[in-house]
Amino acid sequence: MKRSSSGEGWGMCASVVDGAGHLASHGDVPLRKERRATGWLAALLGWFAGRRAHEVPVVATSGRTAGADATAEPHPVSSPALATWIPPGADSVVVGGHHLTGGMLYVGEHLPPVAEPYEVEPALLDPRLRVDAAHAGHTGHAERCDDAMSCWPAYRELSPQHRAGFLGWLARGRRDPDADIGHVFLFFYGLERRLLADARRIPLSAAERSALEAEILALRDCYARSASFRGYAWGLLGAMWMGEDSAVHERLVPPDEPRAGELPLLLRLGLGQLVRDGRPIPAPWALSWALAHPDEPRPSFAAGGRATDALRERFGARYAEVFGEGLVRRPEGRELVVHYRPASASFGGGLVLGAPGVPDVTPMREPVERLRQLVQRCAEELSPASVSAAEQLDVEHGSA
Repeated sequence: MKRSSSGEGWGMCASVVDGAGHLASHGDVPLRKERRATGWLAALLGWFAGRRAHEVPVVATSGRTAGADATAEPHPVSSPALATWIPPGADSVVVGGHHLTGGMLYVGEHLPPVAEPYEVEPALLDPRLRVDAAHAGHTGHAERCDDAMSCWPAYRELSPQHRAGFLGWLARGRRDPDADIGHVFLFFYGLERRLLADARRIPLSAAERSALEAEILALRDCYARSASFRGYAWGLLGAMWMGEDSAVHERLVPPDEPRAGELPLLLRLGLGQLVRDGRPIPAPWALSWALAHPDEPRPSFAAGGRATDALRERFGARYAEVFGEGLVRRPEGRELVVHYRPASASFGGGLVLGAPGVPDVTPMREPVERLRQLVQRCAEELSPASVSAAEQLDVEHGSA
């Protein structure tokens, strides 16, 4: 299925719902019925080469030594022959004639996928592949191709024209709101791999984890037009902190829309940490708990814009009146364990992620009911009839 020029087709493709009512993974690609033996052998050799290359750091986070001039311009480094993760803040790397800065890329010739050794990592930028320079202008801004990128893109399977478009988007800083959402997903696949797969062998530093988190947040905000990408970005923000010793409610705002018929992972993790620690639940997290619960329809007044701002303000005031510093719950039930479905086909399906010691708030119904009642009260107070009556009462009191 191709994405329409308006961008809506991509969201439909990426948001397929399976028979069980769950959102199908962006990476659930039907397996090929036949594979040639030569393909198996070549991919297996690439898999071994990729594993060996990944064990040797090739590109450092900075190309300067302690005595180097701190004002010097970063110099491009040649693309490594074997697959290498280019970390955030690294010097620029040249692929297809494009100078890519900022890192957060896999570059090289061989890198197996996370789950299966008979395919190549979709996010890998192979510098050997042809790039059609005719589709890039003087500024490096690739022209629009008549046919949009397909769902589940892989760099090696792109046309030379689409490679030019993708590399141009990377070279311009990844913040073009009108870019093909396929470009965003293809780059996002690399972030997923680094955070959810390779971090198990090559741990992330606190600085690198924070840089990747900031990049996901920026991409989510820049490409919020895509409901599909927005959902996967929220999901990765939760998945990247599963099992980590970090209070997510102190560093991130909570999502307030359901994800595939269930509470968003980030919301479950943040609320679970608060419940585990016996801490009051802040008003924004309490409101999101009520709004994002999949068993209740979202109120029409919570669709966005000024109405949402008014709701948050009113809910914060009423929440403080009822719960003081915040609702407090005792831990109960099972620990938080989820079947997480990355966007990238590299994972071959889903992952099981756990947060030891963190309770799963999903089965808790009583606090949700109380919060929903409070939300409904705020909605009634914000309704046009209530606002009109309050304004009339203010006028009468003012004239008395």
